[in-house]
Amino acid sequence: HTVENDTLIVGVEWEDAIVVDGYTTDQGLSIDGMGTVVKLWDEESKLLRSVKVPLSENSAVFTLDGELPWNTQFTVQTFAMEHEGDKTDAEDLFSGVALTAPVNMTVTHTVENDTLTVGVEWEDAILVDGYTADQGLSIDGMGTVVKLWDEESNLLRSVKVPLSENSAVFTLDGELPWNTQFTLQTFAMEHEGDKTDAEDLFSRVALTAPVDISVEYLVIDDTLTAEIRWVHSVQDVFAGLGTSIDLWEGDTIINTTHLPHTENTFSCALGTPVTWQTMFTLQTTAMHTKGDQTDFSQIFGDFLLSPPRDISVKHSYRDGDVTAIVTWENAIEEQFVGLQTVLNLVIEDERIKRSENSEGQRSLFISYEETEASFKSSDLPWNTKFTLQSAVGDRGGPESE
Repeated sequence: HTVENDTLIVGVEWEDAIVVDGYTTDQGLSIDGMGTVVKLWDEESKLLRSVKVPLSENSAVFTLDGELPWNTQFTVQTFAMEHEGDKTDAEDLFSGVALTAPVNMTVTHTVENDTLTVGVEWEDAILVDGYTADQGLSIDGMGTVVKLWDEESNLLRSVKVPLSENSAVFTLDGELPWNTQFTLQTFAMEHEGDKTDAEDLFSRVALTAPVDISVEYLVIDDTLTAEIRWVHSVQDVFAGLGTSIDLWEGDTIINTTHLPHTENTFSCALGTPVTWQTMFTLQTTAMHTKGDQTDFSQIFGDFLLSPPRDISVKHSYRDGDVTAIVTWENAIEEQFVGLQTVLNLVIEDERIKRSENSEGQRSLFISYEETEASFKSSDLPWNTKFTLQSAVGDRGGPESE
C-alpha cells in the first residue's frame, strides 16, 4: 500500500509456480495463451473485476476509487487459454490498511459573540507508505468521522473530515444538548474503524455555582421587597448559560425562576406564598442541565427588625388613677404591609405573650403608624415593665431594654 497524489494505491505481486522446461519465472519470459488472472470480489463473493496478466509480468495495481468497496478481496489464479487453475485464498485488497482510531485528542472552549465554541483536534494514526499525517496530505475516500451522541447513545450528528484536516468546530445551540459527547473514527469509503472512547463536548466547562451573593431590601408599593444579586463564577458567559432561582419553604420548592446569563438580579416581594422564613438557592444552568447549587440562604433573614427608639414614659393622675403614656419613634424608616410594633408587658420578670387583646393580655400588637400607648394603674400591677420590638407576622426583632 502506498499513497501517490492523494490516492491509495495497492500493488499485488506474486511468483508463478509453473514448471515447464525452458521457462523460468525470474527471466521475464512468457508463454503465449498463459498468464495470471487477478479477480476482485465483494464481501458476498460476487465478482467485481477480473484482470489478466501475462506470465512475463508478476504484479497488478489497483486504486481506491468509487468503483471498488473498501473490503474488496482478491484471488490469484494461473490461466491457460479458457482454463483456470486453483485460486489462492482470498486476501484483503484495501483493508490491509488498519483504520486505526485518531490519537492525542484536545478540546478547547472559546466564547465569541456570546456563543460557546468547541474546537476538537486530533492526530491521525494511519500507517501507509507515502502518507504522513503532519504534512497536510490526504487520501481520497478516507478521513475522520466525528460523531456526536446524547446521554442515551443516540446519534445526533456525524461530520466527515478529510485526512488533510485534523480538527472540527461545534457551537452550543438549540440542536445539541449540554451533555453531548463525541467520538472519532477513521473511515475509508463506507467502512469505519474503531471509535475512540466518548468524550464530553460542552460539559467540560464546569457549571460552578454563582458567587458574591448579596441581598438589598426595598419598599415598593408598600411591600417589602428583597433584591438578590450575584456574579457568574463561570469565567466566560455565553448564550445558553443561566441561573435557576429556587424558593424553599422548609423542604419544599414553592417557586422556580430561570434567568438568562444576561440577568443577575432577582426581586422577591414579601407576601403569599413568600414568608419571612422562605429561603433561596441559586444554581448555574446550561440549556436544560443544572450545575452546582449555592447553600440555603434566608431571603429576609438579613433585614433588621430594629426596635423602636427614643422611648419615653409620662404619667398623669386623674380620678384616683395613674395613667402611663408610652411614646416612641420607629427605627424602620419605611413601613410596609405586615410590619407592626409589639409592646410586651413584663410582670415580676415573667414574660407572657398572648395574641388577643382581652383581659389578662400581656402583649399588644400595634399598627406601625402608631407611636403611643397608654395604661392605667387600675389595669396593671404597680411593678409592670414593658419592652418594645418590631415584628412581621410571628417573626419579632430584638426587644428594647
